[in-house]
Amino acid sequence: MKLNALVMSQDQRSLRVLAAVLDVLEIEHQTCLSSAEAVELLVHGHHSALMLDFDLPGAGQVARLACMASPKRMPVVFGMVSAFTPVGGAFQSGVNFVLYKPMVCEQAMRSLRSGERFMKPNPRHSSRHQLETLYTFSSEWPLCPRSRST
Repeated sequence: MKLNALVMSQDQRSLRVLAAVLDVLEIEHQTCLSSAEAVELLVHGHHSALMLDFDLPGAGQVARLACMASPKRMPVVFGMVSAFTPVGGAFQSGVNFVLYKPMVCEQAMRSLRSGERFMKPNPRHSSRHQLETLYTFSSEWPLCPRSRST
């Protein structure tokens, strides 16, 4: 399954940096400019990651909505904060990782690589197939060869 991200931001510099990093990591991405548009896209599709600019109104509500999804569909939430945005509010909204603005390519790359592990589906939650097999145990075959005395 290919990874994809939904980015909600109007900051052109951050969008350029994120687009470059996501392209390097081969994560498809889609951009929206408002919380209403982000909610609509979240409801109608599955996203591995959600990147929200907390300088935009409604970012906290979008993060809380994403956290209410079923565990199989829950995206990893990245919050983009500036010097004037309270980081604690982002974490209270359910953000998993914080990206600081102005966005630096190396910092974004480290955070996204860390989050990438959580974006991939857990194989332990995959569907199980019932398996039946026939097994015979023979007492003629020794498990441990007996030592012979000469």
